[in-house]
Amino acid sequence: MTHLDRENSLSQSNQASTRVNAADPRSLLQSLVTTLANLDFAYDEERRTVGRSIADANIRSLVLERLKRRHWEKRDPYVRQLAVLRGRIRANAQEPLQETLQESLQATRQAALQETLQETLQETLQETLAG
Repeated sequence: MTHLDRENSLSQSNQASTRVNAADPRSLLQSLVTTLANLDFAYDEERRTVGRSIADANIRSLVLERLKRRHWEKRDPYVRQLAVLRGRIRANAQEPLQETLQESLQATRQAALQETLQETLQETLQETLAG
């Protein structure tokens, strides 16, 4: 399998796993992190290969720079998707917290209302008995 074949296979499997798990944010998160790790691993492997195979320092530097640019171009859509997904996960995590806070606030208001009502009833009862 050539390098290009491996790269295409990796890209296709990463895209497929991303589509399959899109309904579950945590699975999608894991898939994106795995994809980025695979891309980084392949990049490191290519860098080592270039470092061993190109003797001329100027040419090696140019090839490594192109390789780096291509690596970041491949990573970019996954990094962007990861940022969006993290935002969604944070928002979803905050919803139950907001609901709990609302319930707690409502319970506190009800308790305060009951206490005020009891005080008012007691005052009214005392006034009625005194009067």
